[in-house]
Amino acid sequence: YEESEATNRRALEGYEKCFGLDHPDTLMAVENLSILLLKQRKFIESAKLFRHALESREKTLGADHPSVLSTIDNLAIALEAQGKFAETEELLQRALITRESALGSEHPNVCETLESLACLHEKQDRYSQAEEAYERAYQGFSKTLGEHHLTTLECTRKLKLLR
Repeated sequence: YEESEATNRRALEGYEKCFGLDHPDTLMAVENLSILLLKQRKFIESAKLFRHALESREKTLGADHPSVLSTIDNLAIALEAQGKFAETEELLQRALITRESALGSEHPNVCETLESLACLHEKQDRYSQAEEAYERAYQGFSKTLGEHHLTTLECTRKLKLLR
């Protein structure tokens, strides 16, 4: 990962020099480096970069753009890994509301966010909230992907383990 990190940092510097800090290509390079840092368990630096990407994307694309929501998901992962559960939940709730409004309550992206919330609740021993979120995710996955889809089956497994 070290060589890849160095390469990603050089690429980011190049994008910043050529395009500026808030250009979409620069922000993609920020996100790529952030994901790499996340994989290396460098959660604090990863979260810092995700925050920068989120703020810039919100300014240029608006709060409900899919790229903004993707960055929210990634930032939530970095924060959850640091044990910042309240902030993680706030971000996931925000993403959930935006996705439900844009896509409907049974869209797979909405269900994935519900599943992330369920996992977060479960980590905090908030089992009734976790069960409710898993159940909603399961219902959506079942309707949109089908009962035998791998994603639906995995959600079913998590729900059964919780019960």
